[in-house]
Amino acid sequence: VVGGAPSIETCVACVEQEKARRRNRAILTTTGKNARGVVARITTRIAELGGDIMDISQTLVGDYFTMIIVVDVGAISVSFERFQAEVNASVAELGCQSMMMHEDVMTSLHRI
Repeated sequence: VVGGAPSIETCVACVEQEKARRRNRAILTTTGKNARGVVARITTRIAELGGDIMDISQTLVGDYFTMIIVVDVGAISVSFERFQAEVNASVAELGCQSMMMHEDVMTSLHRI
């Protein structure tokens, strides 16, 4: 709204859009020995399957690598289960371990 405060309907619509966007996210955690190209290979596989990286954090401690990626899975080209399996398999090929959870599951776990 130009020159004034947004209406309550606009605010409610924004909240609903944000909720819908959040429901289509997954969290991928990855750990293992650091190696050249680890991030590139994992993120490429996510993109190939239609995932969109919304946030990423990585840490190196000595020779060990840890990464957390928030992925928008709303437009993936396969089922969530297949997406999860294929990304985890790609991570395993690198000699690393991973765990992917839909954000709804992660949120529920933290409520308990």
